[in-house]
This record gives sequence, structure tokens and C-alpha cells, in this order.
Amino acid sequence: MSELTALKNIGKASALLLQRIDIYTVEQLRNTDLEQIFERLIQIGVKPNRNFFYAIETALANKNILQITPNQKQTIDALFASSIF
Repeated sequence: MSELTALKNIGKASALLLQRIDIYTVEQLRNTDLEQIFERLIQIGVKPNRNFFYAIETALANKNILQITPNQKQTIDALFASSIF
């Protein structure tokens, strides 16, 4: 099992998806911004999902996904609005 699954909101499927884009550790996840994750997903042919990004943001803050802040949500929504995929 991946150390990523020790984070709140990151299950086995999310950890496997992160591993597909060469993110294997919590440290690597912390050091990779959301835009890079978004771009890497597109490069491997995976359509990004907002909830996946909400889960990452809240997991890194050790919060439940339902505790996403309006600021965090706005940042992620802007990422999706600015991208054509």
C-alpha cells in the first residue's frame, strides 16, 4: 500500500493515479502544484476531475474533503475554467 493512502481523502484509486504521474510520496505530492498534476494527467490521457483535486487540497491540510475552503475551491475551479481538455 502507498504512503499516500495514509492521507485523508486519498484512497487506493487516487494513490494509483498519482503514481501514474510519478508521485509516490507525500513529500512529492506537497512539492507538486495542482497545475502540474493537472497537466500530467492530461499528458497520460486522463481527464482531470474536480473532486480529485478537492481531495488532494484537503488531504494536504489533513482535513475532510467537506472542509474545503472557498479559496481552495476557487483556485481549483479557476484551473478547470482556464483549461481546454
